Amino acid sequence: VICAGASIAIAVTLLTPVGSTGTDSAPTVAQAPRRSDLPPIVHIILDEHIGLAGIPTDLPGGAELKRELEEFFARNGFAFYPRAFSPYYGTVESLSNLLQATVERTVGANLVRAESGELRPGRNLWFETLRARGYKLRVTATNYLALCNSWEETESCDLAPAGSLEFLLRTPVNSRQRAWVVMLSFIDTAVIYRWSRILYDLAIYQNHGTLGDMLEREALEMPNLGPLAAPKFVRKLTEELARAPEGTAWIAHFLLPHRSFMFDAACGVRPDIRDWGRGRGSRWIAEEHNSVETRASAYVRYFDQIRCTYRLLDETLAAMRGAGIFERAIVVIHGDHGSRLEINEVREVANEQLTERDLIDSYSTLFALRMPGIAPGPRPEQRSVHALFAELLMGRAIEGESGEVFLLPVGEGNGRSFSARLMPELAR
Repeated sequence: VICAGASIAIAVTLLTPVGSTGTDSAPTVAQAPRRSDLPPIVHIILDEHIGLAGIPTDLPGGAELKRELEEFFARNGFAFYPRAFSPYYGTVESLSNLLQATVERTVGANLVRAESGELRPGRNLWFETLRARGYKLRVTATNYLALCNSWEETESCDLAPAGSLEFLLRTPVNSRQRAWVVMLSFIDTAVIYRWSRILYDLAIYQNHGTLGDMLEREALEMPNLGPLAAPKFVRKLTEELARAPEGTAWIAHFLLPHRSFMFDAACGVRPDIRDWGRGRGSRWIAEEHNSVETRASAYVRYFDQIRCTYRLLDETLAAMRGAGIFERAIVVIHGDHGSRLEINEVREVANEQLTERDLIDSYSTLFALRMPGIAPGPRPEQRSVHALFAELLMGRAIEGESGEVFLLPVGEGNGRSFSARLMPELAR
């Protein structure tokens, strides 16, 4: 067994950029020749994945899922951090800070808007670090944060669409519901929300007429279609890894187990789109937040989508074993934020309403690492994924690590300061 300090030393030697001390905030990064002798790096970001200690074991299937994930990481030789958390509620802030090895307390501090209108990291220290050591970069990104077409240094970059209708049109679901979702996708969501809620309330709660009967019968929430594309891109990564290319780093952001919850545990698509949301007891147009009942119902579907995710990851790791690269590779799997199935919104104006469970649902997230020289098994520390990633993968320390999480600020636009709360102590 090699101690954590030794593993950090390995990361520093392998991954710290040339010309960097490991602590400076703006290192000089030299372009290194491509090297085929480097161990493969597989960096997988699982969007909206709750941490193991954050899984609500009081809900049906929660305790069983926690054991399954512990067994998965132990079986595959990962060090894993059940009590890890993200300081950020959203993907864009979380990943833009993680890639830069920072935890900024200002909205948009590490973001710029590209000419295309997409948000991208102002700087990507992780990519620079890998390039400086001679890695070829192959990236799978979503259109939440522009990593494709914005970093010329990547050898290839696939965009896994976060809302494409292509995959819905090819999915065997209820045809009437599919047509309804397609129609809604072409209508301005703010307008349809406002008017449909007025019509809904008038029809169902006052008139109980034909329109109300139709809306109640359909009970549709507008789904997030992004997860439909994710299995295709996970399998593409698996196929690439089976060819055992050394000297390559894969960075892949998958919208799994992210809502909407359209996959069962075996990765089959639920044919009734009403089952993709929080349950048929919720209104046609989704309410902003959960009730106790809709949270419990959503978590049951969320647990199944996590099981589907690990079914796919089992295939990925098996392909690496078959190619003879698994023992030598560096594999990191982490989330960007929690399940976000909280009851009370984690917004600073609702500060007094927040419970510890709201914060755990929102910020507890996954972190697991398999790397030569780091002992497998659970780790007891409660730390942010940003600090863990910077320290273990980049050999850097994040200044002012505080154990805080940042509430959603009021208003829009960059430059505002986050309000902070201490992350509750997660069970050991």
